[in-house]
Amino acid sequence: MNFSCKKGYLDQVPDDRLTLDQTFNNRNTALKFLANIYSNMPDEASQRFAGFGNTVGQWTGGSDEAEYVWGFVTSNNINNGTYDASSSLISGFWTYFYQGIRNAGVFMDNIDKVPDLTPDLKTQYKAEARALRALYYFYLLRIYGPVVIIGDKTIAPDASFNDVQLPRNSYDECVSYVTAELDQAAKDLPALPSNDNNYGRFTKGFALAIKSEMLLYAASPLYNGNTDYAPMKNADGKQLITQQPDANKWKLAADAAKEFIDQFVPAVYDLYRVNDPSGNYSPYLSCRDVLLKDWNKEVIYANIGAGVTNRQYETTPYHQGAADEDRGPEVWALPRVWLMLILWPMDALLMMPHLAIKKLASQILRHLMMISQEVPTING
Repeated sequence: MNFSCKKGYLDQVPDDRLTLDQTFNNRNTALKFLANIYSNMPDEASQRFAGFGNTVGQWTGGSDEAEYVWGFVTSNNINNGTYDASSSLISGFWTYFYQGIRNAGVFMDNIDKVPDLTPDLKTQYKAEARALRALYYFYLLRIYGPVVIIGDKTIAPDASFNDVQLPRNSYDECVSYVTAELDQAAKDLPALPSNDNNYGRFTKGFALAIKSEMLLYAASPLYNGNTDYAPMKNADGKQLITQQPDANKWKLAADAAKEFIDQFVPAVYDLYRVNDPSGNYSPYLSCRDVLLKDWNKEVIYANIGAGVTNRQYETTPYHQGAADEDRGPEVWALPRVWLMLILWPMDALLMMPHLAIKKLASQILRHLMMISQEVPTING
């Protein structure tokens, strides 16, 4: 049986889809586009499943720091070696972060077209998109090492296979790009949110904090003269990881950290301090309440969409016989967590040559010892 229809009937564009011109024709839809770029921000509190959406938390259980006893958790695939290039925890991050990178570029290319936004807000929102793009490169570098830097080029959705088969940049080139982009974005970002509705947006301090961390990674022996990576080269022979250690990278990292402290501490950020009922400073209450007081001065940035509820349950000590919501999951090997997350990093810091890092490590150790003496005993 044959039927006929009007020519072009099946070629219609769905009326619930906006074109780029329509998206950037008014403030509301343009800001929804920016919010979508923010949605690619990783949720590192989501520890169970990785590679789906913005879940990026399997690194704790997939390293020496801790261990899940649940068999279904993605980190166990890392521990057991049961993953490959097609696994979600490998391919998912690559796709997800490059989506955010591309969308940030599209936003920056089009935000100036919005008629009902002030020039100041256009500048700020463009800086937010630039910082987000740099952040997603930062996370890609943290996972994969050297990656492909697209820059300001926007690759068309219908680009050919050859157009997207681009060579990796070297790790040092990636670091230079990310830090330069964060510096540029920071110039047009506010030091603090303008009002309560703007918490969760990029700020100047967050951008420069990520820059400082990026430079610290670059100085690390993992990427600074690591001869284990000598075979890592592009097809044209380009070396992707420098083979000669550069001590100046430590100075760049220290300078960036000092610059951050000089600019923001204590005016914008500071240690959160709480006194006990007697009026004396309490290290225990300070470390506990810093996680309970929203947007206190010790918070540089907080992901308002983080999966904290599951994270809190996962780290609750197991209480046999308690209700499901209170029992705790018996997930973590807690002594291993404390030793690996606290004692080992401090010992590693004390081994570093920089005097300021040694002093900081000593202060943290003393602080932890004070807390250990003050934590109340849990009976039962």
